[in-house]
Amino acid sequence: MYLVPKNVGGRFEFFEGFGFKELFYCLIAGAISIGFSLFLGIFIHSFFRFLPVPILIYGTYMLVRVDPRLGKSLLDNMITVNSFHGKPKRYDFIYGEGRKDSV
Repeated sequence: MYLVPKNVGGRFEFFEGFGFKELFYCLIAGAISIGFSLFLGIFIHSFFRFLPVPILIYGTYMLVRVDPRLGKSLLDNMITVNSFHGKPKRYDFIYGEGRKDSV
């Protein structure tokens, strides 16, 4: 058994919260946005047709970047919230029905 220090991550990261998985998502978003910009080139003949490329890449980066404090990305949080609202839990706790402190 090897002792691994806490500050050593379990996966390779280029910088904190951004590794190969996030890079793959950003590359896919870049390819899609470049294709979209080339399609816009049919209708728009100016430099502004390439405006969606950095916007979509940055939006994807913000969506998949892992927050180092929480260890989850915004996309993971949105999936968790969606699954929570899809299957509501029943809690038997009623506010104010707990232990009464005697004064």
